[in-house]
Amino acid sequence: MKARRGRDFPTGYNLSESINVDLLNKEVKGPYVFIYLKDENAPEYYILSRKQLIKLLSGLHIAFCKNIKGNTSRMNNEPAMLSLRFIQGENGKKGTRLEGYINPFPGNIFHDAWDNIWEE
Repeated sequence: MKARRGRDFPTGYNLSESINVDLLNKEVKGPYVFIYLKDENAPEYYILSRKQLIKLLSGLHIAFCKNIKGNTSRMNNEPAMLSLRFIQGENGKKGTRLEGYINPFPGNIFHDAWDNIWEE
């Protein structure tokens, strides 16, 4: 479970780990629940199954890492974050390192998706 007031959630992986699908398949043991604390009295819950997390995390960061220019050694150290906007199904925005990224989970399908707890 990850709770944040900000809109970027740490995943527990760095960039180079997040693009290694074999590693993620071994390491990610269960679902992830992200809690966005926009309003203290009304937290928003986003629930991703294990497979959904792996697909979103790896695809997003593969696209991101393709656009890193120059010193790629930072990929080993930087945390792989998941932005709330991608959890909510948005695509990459024009003029960013993720321009052209197509989210495999369009729409806000993870919001209160408690059934994903039981999915692989």
